[in-house]
Amino acid sequence: MEDSWVSLRDVADLGFYVYSPEVFAPDASGEPPRIRLEIDDLKKLGRVGKADIPSSVVARIWNDFLPYACEPLTQRSLLARLS
Repeated sequence: MEDSWVSLRDVADLGFYVYSPEVFAPDASGEPPRIRLEIDDLKKLGRVGKADIPSSVVARIWNDFLPYACEPLTQRSLLARLS
């Protein structure tokens, strides 16, 4: 799956982005993907906030969406390991 990139140009203090559940799908060995958020602080130019979503949260998201997954996803490992 390709990386997802979002560029917002406003100075909102709150926002959200909607990802396809497939972004959270585990790899062939059942490991959840590493998802890192990088947020440019437009009030302090040059400052970027970075945070990784914990792998246990990524796995939980995947497992929560599993009942709604479409057929092609059944070919993948169905349960991501909770770390």
